[in-house]
Amino acid sequence: MAMAELLADISDLKLSAGSLDVSKIGARFNQWVKPIAKFTTSDSEWLKQLRASPYIGEIDFGSKDWARSREAVDYFMDNLLIEMRKEADKFEHIKLESYVRQGSSRDGLKVIAPDEYDTVVQFHIQGTHIKHVKVTNDKNETIPGFCYMQVHDTMEKLEKKMPRLYNKQIFEKVGDVVYVNTKNLHERVLTSIVDKATLAVEATLKTRENVKFSIRRKKKPPAINITLLLNDEAHEALMKQGRMKNKVDSIKEIDLDIVPALKLSVDDSTRYEDIPLNCPIHAVCKWVEGDMVRMLEFIPHKPLIWHVNSSSYERHMLDVARTSSKGQCILTALRIMKTYFVRTKAIAKENKESPQQLVSVLKSYNLKQIAFYEILFACHLIPTIPIENTQQALQFFVFLLETSLSSQRLPHFFYSNSLVSKMFSGLPAQERLKYNLFRKAASDSLVQALKSLQNHCMPNVHLPRVQPNKAIAKALTMFNLAFIFLASSSKSFKQRELIVGDVEPSQSSSSGVAFMSSL
Repeated sequence: MAMAELLADISDLKLSAGSLDVSKIGARFNQWVKPIAKFTTSDSEWLKQLRASPYIGEIDFGSKDWARSREAVDYFMDNLLIEMRKEADKFEHIKLESYVRQGSSRDGLKVIAPDEYDTVVQFHIQGTHIKHVKVTNDKNETIPGFCYMQVHDTMEKLEKKMPRLYNKQIFEKVGDVVYVNTKNLHERVLTSIVDKATLAVEATLKTRENVKFSIRRKKKPPAINITLLLNDEAHEALMKQGRMKNKVDSIKEIDLDIVPALKLSVDDSTRYEDIPLNCPIHAVCKWVEGDMVRMLEFIPHKPLIWHVNSSSYERHMLDVARTSSKGQCILTALRIMKTYFVRTKAIAKENKESPQQLVSVLKSYNLKQIAFYEILFACHLIPTIPIENTQQALQFFVFLLETSLSSQRLPHFFYSNSLVSKMFSGLPAQERLKYNLFRKAASDSLVQALKSLQNHCMPNVHLPRVQPNKAIAKALTMFNLAFIFLASSSKSFKQRELIVGDVEPSQSSSSGVAFMSSL
């Protein structure tokens, strides 16, 4: 069936805001979100099987643990931001704004324990005009998701106006143009600011009686990772009100990723269900080194690369999904898969075995992308797809994942999805080059991952093999045609496919990312 026929019945699709509380959606809502586990009465027997499975068990955590950990993180971040601003002032032209919550604890997708948090700290450079410009390949094709920061000043003027930043070598001249050196800015300025601010906060907390609070630091650009180690007294000191009644289950170790980011602009033209998104667009430091040198070999100035973050769109989409029963079932299915990944890796480690190929090849962000497609089809394009419970949501999720693994392609939802405009009206036009999130994985690894999905994952999440109904079959056909067939049908595709690195647009950890050239 041709794509035109499949799209015919959704060409006039109209979405409305309905009864959505826009104050709790997307960029307007900057709070941590406790996950919802949506199970209906028809899920009850299946839920018992899930809880008995060593690969799933309990996906949720207690409200008290959640409150303790998020209050500790907020207390730390509020105080860290104060100290970071003091350190930033020493560089005179680095100005820090607020921090934006992101990642699984903001998206309402955290599983097992509330022990990981992610934040974006917004900053800007004053005293000169900086403009983001496109990154192109050797054929002058724009690479989506990356940019340079061009400085409209001469090196001589910058040395006089910003001597401290200049001496850190964050400005680099290429030909007649000056750019911000991402690597030097991150390593010599931003990381230094965070490190000194962290020491100040730690020293303040340690002055309190019986409080044991320490910080472990590691760097994984674009994130600066901090591990908070807290005893019960530290938790009490960080709680906004009251005291802990039960200290046994308090979270003793919390991982916090801090990502400094330049706010490029605010997207005030894109709308979702007739609501303007007003999404902030950020660029984060993601220069090219290590494995990425080979994958971006056609870019001559690798320390100048920035990554453009799409997480604002993702948060908006997930916030809306949580407002409907169908959306809650889809997000719960995603959390079940995330739990399977975490526990499968843990069991393999305990048994000193190699983990299942599915959890070795795929990343958490790949699962999130599959969920985006499920929301697109089931909640928007083909609302007749039956999702009345979470087991049905997981079944459709697995259908999509099987289709993607079979084709060995997972196009990025926002950069490579021709149907995304049916959901986000006014979204900027996509570039010719496309993301393939599976490009880095070897073909045989993807074949084995598919077998692992079918022979290990499905039995252990107690998901029976069923045939897709007519509505789901239509969605799978659209998934194939819209996102896969275009690229694979090109005779010269293999020669034109460009590997471009490990980038996870909404988080700091990597996912194999590449681009596909579509015709």
